[in-house]
Amino acid sequence: MFFNKLNGLVHGPRAMSPTHRFVEKVVAALGESISEANNFEPILAQALHSAEEYYHQQIKGIPGPFEISASASCHNSFFQTVFPEPADVQVALGRSIEIRDFLPPLAREGKLEFFGLLGFRERAGLGNELGLQFADHTIRSIGYSEEYCRESLRNSCLHRLLGQFREHVEILRNKGRLLKSEWDIENGAPAPTPKDGQAPEYVLAERELQPDNLLKGLVAWLETPQNHLRLESSNIAVADPRLGRAELPVMRCADRRHWLVSLVQISVQEAMDALASESRCHRYILI
Repeated sequence: MFFNKLNGLVHGPRAMSPTHRFVEKVVAALGESISEANNFEPILAQALHSAEEYYHQQIKGIPGPFEISASASCHNSFFQTVFPEPADVQVALGRSIEIRDFLPPLAREGKLEFFGLLGFRERAGLGNELGLQFADHTIRSIGYSEEYCRESLRNSCLHRLLGQFREHVEILRNKGRLLKSEWDIENGAPAPTPKDGQAPEYVLAERELQPDNLLKGLVAWLETPQNHLRLESSNIAVADPRLGRAELPVMRCADRRHWLVSLVQISVQEAMDALASESRCHRYILI
């Protein structure tokens, strides 16, 4: 599974080219007919490059990596701010579905450390506790380098963006028609209320799923990547040895839960030990 995950990873946005590696994925997801649209590949490639560049800039803004460990004494500001107890690190590692699925190959390769996205959520203080309290610490998008971790996140964003559009198309295909406001949800603007006696406006599958119109709809979807993932200010900051101080942003994405996020660096052996100590892995972040 780990090596399948490697396939198709991006290696940083390149200069605009007339094609894009996701073109084939689009055809596989939406059907061969979309490739019959006029200027299909250059139009689609430009939209894909634009969405990818947006995600690159967003993910570039995730701070870290910060080193975390349950076994070593962590006196840095990040650790003390984010984890109520050192044992919470072991719980985060041992219950992560992604670590369960993808860490063993890294361990077999002899890697000593790995990197990943750490998400956690703010909760109200309990009883007499003062200050910020965080819970549900979860690891995802793990890899052997910081660069790989950010690439994996960007790749996940593009996969999710395409998958959501495919689901959107299937709804129209199955129903035969949708209100125009339901089909144009990528616009992000409220639909105008029909005037008295005015019939609602529909889009028909037989028209919108024609190659040129389907490509047009996909491009509109790709032109609003912020509707599917964006980072927002949290006003929560930690000391960063490289930058002096770093804000921990809130990531809003397909997951209904809103995660404070950072990149972290973790010992492979410590994570393997944490996996062995937990009976059930159930934590995940849906990008």
